[in-house]
Amino acid sequence: MKESGRKQGAPSPCAACKLLRRRCAEDCVFAPYFPADEPQKFANVHKVFGASNVNKMLQIGGGLCDNLLTCIVRAWDYSKPFFVAPAMNTLMWNNPFTERHIMSIDELGISLIPPVTKRLACGDYGNGAMAEPSLIYSTVRLFLESKIQQDGGNTEQLF
Repeated sequence: MKESGRKQGAPSPCAACKLLRRRCAEDCVFAPYFPADEPQKFANVHKVFGASNVNKMLQIGGGLCDNLLTCIVRAWDYSKPFFVAPAMNTLMWNNPFTERHIMSIDELGISLIPPVTKRLACGDYGNGAMAEPSLIYSTVRLFLESKIQQDGGNTEQLF
């Protein structure tokens, strides 16, 4: 089996590409997470997040930019604060590919607000739910307050 999760020369598309009715490329970003023999996994995730949202973290971690959000990430001045608060199914969060992407965005200086454990929208219970908005707000606020204190009240360099 290849690292992408697809057998070499296998004509069967991954579950994501099959549901989306698109050609499944050899290096399909969905294939490792959604094998062809487990179509319900992608169907559940797609109902909640949509293919586009699941793909964003994969694109950011890989430096790809084909839309406004990923172009902003690619053009970002990483001396400025940048936070991400991902949400995904537990199986996706625990996947080694996700760990690689998290390490990639960490190397850029992007701050991760990790997902939390609770009942997920797909019905599973586990780690992968987006942090509560109040936690995201508090995390960003505390970061900014500490930076302002360190910089003697100078907010110009933050934004």
